[in-house]
Amino acid sequence: MHWLVCFDISDNKARREVVKLLLSSGVRVQYSMYEIQLKPPEFTALTAAVDEWLDDETDRVHYVPLNPTDRANRRAFGIAPLVTFQDFWVL
Repeated sequence: MHWLVCFDISDNKARREVVKLLLSSGVRVQYSMYEIQLKPPEFTALTAAVDEWLDDETDRVHYVPLNPTDRANRRAFGIAPLVTFQDFWVL
């Protein structure tokens, strides 16, 4: 499934670690916004790993599902291109 993930994390070390986790699963579209594409078990593992770095009092992460229609209707302005994930088969 395709997700838009955005966060506000106050601690620098925790933020760097969360960025590493998200970059291992997708691409950065803005400083604290990522698009990821994961299967359900991978998504569950990622959210658990991210949660380990969060401070319950100050930090927040949003996981927004993007269905194919949402992805097709995305618009971006400025220098950064839209992210596209290519499905492929390895034989």
